[in-house]
Amino acid sequence: MGFSPQAALELVDASGRRYSILDFAGNRFLTESGLLSELAAWLSLVPHSILVVQVTTVYVTRDYHQGLYFLGTLLNALVTMVLKRLIRDPRPLGEYSQCVALETCGEYGLPSSHTSLAFFAATLVYMNNKAVLSTKEKKKKNIDLYYLWGLAESVVCMVVATLVGVSRVHLQYHTITQVLCGALQGLVAGSVWWQVCQAVTDRRKRRPEPIVRD
Repeated sequence: MGFSPQAALELVDASGRRYSILDFAGNRFLTESGLLSELAAWLSLVPHSILVVQVTTVYVTRDYHQGLYFLGTLLNALVTMVLKRLIRDPRPLGEYSQCVALETCGEYGLPSSHTSLAFFAATLVYMNNKAVLSTKEKKKKNIDLYYLWGLAESVVCMVVATLVGVSRVHLQYHTITQVLCGALQGLVAGSVWWQVCQAVTDRRKRRPEPIVRD
């Protein structure tokens, strides 16, 4: 029962199946599945990368917009955790040895946290591009160029978010339903949080500037 370590980045479960593991993330995949499973494991790191980028951006720029986006990401993750404990939908069990190897036995998986975070970020990118394009249309400035860039950026983000969800199913960490619910949660939460950010920004703009006396 259980699994035994093999070399630095490989595990063997009770059925003799070998799992490779990414040393700094813990994502595991069947070694025999080849390149596709390894690519899926790397795609699962996208949400981690988003968090790193957000923290770095907030620290470097000290921009309150970026701070709001990061706060939204944390709140979205908190909502995901709460929903998992309320819904209590178990992760795919498969064979017991597989469950042990992936360290998912007894865990809940609806909605998918990775998928939710990826779609949350992608939604913010889309909403931001849409807002900036609207501003540029009013100013009649570089509309075509920004439209193409914003469209490409938004499509790429949505595609990557979709691939993150696919990777979680492929690696058997989640069911299709759990991933779809995670995507829906990310889309809704991202849209709502964008409106919150806009409301905060508008209120900040209306705030009168302090009077500085000599």
